[in-house]
Amino acid sequence: VTPGALAFEIPLADESPARRTRTLRTRPGRLDAHGVFKVTAPGELRHAHLAVQSGERDICRIPLPRRGEEAQTTLGSYAERVAMLRDVTVSLDWTRVTGRKRLSVPLVRAPGADPVLSVSREGDHLLVEVEDSAADQPLTAWVWCAAEPWCAPLALTVVDGAAELPDDARDHGPFVVQPVFGDRSERRPVWPAPEATIVAGGDAGADATEAPAPLTVRQLIGVWSLYATLRAGRGTILPKASESLAPANLRELLTTDPRAGLAALNGSTIRLGEQPGMVVSSGLVLGDFTERTPTPGRRRVPWLGALAALADLADPATDAAGRADQLDYLRRTGGQALLEVLATGQDATLESASIDQSSVQITALPPAQADAILAQVFDVHRMVPGPLTDDDARFTAIHEVVANRAEIVESGIMVKLAEASRALFQAVSRTSPKLRKAVNVRFHKLDGIDADDPSLHWTLVPGTSLLISVAARALARQKAANPDVDDSVVRNLIPLWSQLADLVPTLVMGDLLIADALVTHAVHGDLTAAEPADVPVAASAITEDDLPDLISE
Repeated sequence: VTPGALAFEIPLADESPARRTRTLRTRPGRLDAHGVFKVTAPGELRHAHLAVQSGERDICRIPLPRRGEEAQTTLGSYAERVAMLRDVTVSLDWTRVTGRKRLSVPLVRAPGADPVLSVSREGDHLLVEVEDSAADQPLTAWVWCAAEPWCAPLALTVVDGAAELPDDARDHGPFVVQPVFGDRSERRPVWPAPEATIVAGGDAGADATEAPAPLTVRQLIGVWSLYATLRAGRGTILPKASESLAPANLRELLTTDPRAGLAALNGSTIRLGEQPGMVVSSGLVLGDFTERTPTPGRRRVPWLGALAALADLADPATDAAGRADQLDYLRRTGGQALLEVLATGQDATLESASIDQSSVQITALPPAQADAILAQVFDVHRMVPGPLTDDDARFTAIHEVVANRAEIVESGIMVKLAEASRALFQAVSRTSPKLRKAVNVRFHKLDGIDADDPSLHWTLVPGTSLLISVAARALARQKAANPDVDDSVVRNLIPLWSQLADLVPTLVMGDLLIADALVTHAVHGDLTAAEPADVPVAASAITEDDLPDLISE
């Protein structure tokens, strides 16, 4: 085996892995020490290792397991240490079969000093100055237009220290520029790194604070991607380039037309487990999903499609054939239990989506014994993927709560959410006293559990999740009819609720569907019938004594 026969993948921060056949040179901090290193080599690599150095110091040697011509590994316990280093070289070491000669090939070099010295703009060109030692390396300037965050970045080849801006981009800006060693086919940053540079736009760098309105679904997909990136703590230089890219302004873009925001999230590449937290943290959860303008496209994500279907079902503009189509979609994606909620106004998933005294007794056992019992109760091999409110889906959601109970308790979010329970119940009661009772049933499962015990606050999650979901969807319907409705009782809890959604996304996902179905029944009656009946408006007889305290003061 010779070095020229090697091919490898290097994990990089905020980029797709770089596929290379020659040593990769990159800027400091770009190596993703927590990623997977892959090597492909015909022939045999004996005693192959990844060797990490920082300057003259040897940091670690990691065995490289091999299957056929491919091998891959991570840095394991050394990842945190390597991530803190500025000067890093990762090499492939192996022994040649014939002659037993030890060979070493550097896969990636990230020097301690940044070889990019400056980035500036002069007329229609971007100027990039690099150290003499890096002058022979191919260089690409990736350029983001801060006024159009939904657009993909431009990839401009730097030749003799300069890259020409396209005609249609020269008057836009400001720009965020990240020079990357390698051509555009080898590396593609997802979002600008911290060392990227802000340069002025064509109009003296004027900040474009107003985005075109309304944005298309395609444009909103890009906004969702940016919002997710900022929420994860990456791409933070973009809001510095333009105030219009601050998270608060992005949330406004995403919620101006809630149905369009929902459709854009459906079309995005944001992972399913992150979507509930995104819907909550953006404030979209408080939006009216009635379709204002056509939002074409397939309902790719079942739970988001079900929210849209529930809105269409309740829309007076939907005819009988349209209602039948929406009910069929809800039956296929949401499940029969969701239709029962729509028909009766009662939570049909109560038995499969609750935590009771037996759950607490199991978790109180020694860890090994508790894990063994929980593995039998929540056997992933027995669970069958299906509609979102089927028993297996709801069991999976409860298992999520049980599995993450330590983190839930440690975060302290349930104490603060439970303190707001009285106000949330009042918000629910204003829509319908029956709706309050439907929500409260889930808390009845907590009989015999000491909710004042801090170690058991996780048991409040299923009930609280449904309560705040119902309150949010009820307020969304009220605000659609009367924009002056105050939704602060839920809006003020969004940071805590989104944190809960990140911990138990499957539960929150299902509870939002059930909540919307409960509210739909409370407002419109049984929409599963051929001719929906008018709902009589009942006077509320709820008093302060009827509202539960989940945690004693």
